[in-house]
Amino acid sequence: VVLLHAALAIARCVGHSVEDYSHWANVAGATVVALYDPTTGRFGNPGDWQAANSADAVAKLAVVNRSLIPIIREAFDKTVASAPVKGATPDNWGQGHDDVMWGAFAWLRANEVDPDLKYVQRAADYFEWIHANELAWVKSGQDSCTFGLNTSSSPISGVHSGPLVTGANFKNTVTNTQWFQLSIRLHPYASRLGKPVDYYMTFAKAAWSWLEGSHLHTSVGLWNDGVGGGGTTGCGNTHDVTFTYTQSIVLPALALFAESTGNATLLLQATTTVDAVIEFMSYDGKVLHEPEGKENGTETEGCDQFWGGPCRRWAIFKGIFMRNLADFIKALPAAAVKVGGGAAWTQKRTRYVEFVQTSAVSAWTRGVCPNGAGFSYDWSGSRKDFQLSCNSSDQWTNLPSSTSAALDLFDAAAQIPSK
Repeated sequence: VVLLHAALAIARCVGHSVEDYSHWANVAGATVVALYDPTTGRFGNPGDWQAANSADAVAKLAVVNRSLIPIIREAFDKTVASAPVKGATPDNWGQGHDDVMWGAFAWLRANEVDPDLKYVQRAADYFEWIHANELAWVKSGQDSCTFGLNTSSSPISGVHSGPLVTGANFKNTVTNTQWFQLSIRLHPYASRLGKPVDYYMTFAKAAWSWLEGSHLHTSVGLWNDGVGGGGTTGCGNTHDVTFTYTQSIVLPALALFAESTGNATLLLQATTTVDAVIEFMSYDGKVLHEPEGKENGTETEGCDQFWGGPCRRWAIFKGIFMRNLADFIKALPAAAVKVGGGAAWTQKRTRYVEFVQTSAVSAWTRGVCPNGAGFSYDWSGSRKDFQLSCNSSDQWTNLPSSTSAALDLFDAAAQIPSK
């Protein structure tokens, strides 16, 4: 607590550099790592998808703090050795396809800082578990909302939120953008994983085709999350709330896909989304916030109404956004070279870096909990429930998740060069 407040006082007195952002990341990271349970190999909430996101954030921090690598190795070994839980995903990340893909992303990040094919293989194992589940949906005759994708020529016609046995006959943006990203990130490893060279790219192409056909990408560039249930209820856009993380997962996937295909339209799709987030989901274009129900005129609710809210319930989401935005910014130069029009993309990139940095400065100077217990979900320090969001006894407050999100933000600011 003393360290956190002392570091905050220093930050208010000096300018901000990569070293500052790295220091802030290490302070937030120390709080997250303190929540690590060596008996389970989990951060924060053992077994759930938010713990997987915390593992991803800690692995990202290990780029600049390599002393964390032994913890990452131990977390992997303990996680994959955990006893199976009936009805849960492999390695017990939750019950849904989205839950296990957060785990896949954490292991792929671990491979970036501690190269070892075991991490990639585990992510590929999760991929095949979902693939088998989708084949079961097709075989059952209950697959719906395929948007013109024929499974005789396309491997997947949109990914459901969970296996057939759960009855989760629902397809949405989050799960399908995760599938798109996982496919494109596994693509470079196809041969080493014993797959045909285009195996994962085929899935990536089908995933993007489904997303394009879903009409979940609105006219202003934001993504709603769900299509209407399938079956007799139809497959139209349900206009669910445009959470920050819903906008982000597709971004690095589009950059990598653009680099592979040379298709500039893919980058335009991504930048349209980021531009919309900055316009509709930030304070004065400088500090990210969750949606308030007025982003595109078609949403049914804001973050305070979704599943009864309140916004602080979704504390992890902005961190996921910043992590994916940072990955997109990092991938943008190579993609821009492939598609052409470099000057325009450079200008966009500069704007996005500034957005990350101004959000980070605000979170550090206004988002620290007064009791030094971590970081609020409110990076602006302006929301009426700021104090409550720092009270761990509140039923909707999740300080491990909000602090993990701040770590993602500071990781992003520290690790994306200004030029």
